[in-house]
Amino acid sequence: MPFATVRDIQMYYEIHGVGPRLLFISGTGGNLRQKPNVFDSPLSAHFEILA
Repeated sequence: MPFATVRDIQMYYEIHGVGPRLLFISGTGGNLRQKPNVFDSPLSAHFEILA
């Protein structure tokens, strides 16, 4: 599982899709475990998404 450490916080992230890179920051309560999520949207057909 990929994690990035920012100061003393570990943040989980995923990268999916193809194309120009897009940073997706979900709102309060956003969770990549819930379906559908940003990777199930049409964006992933046009962008490499980091969420």
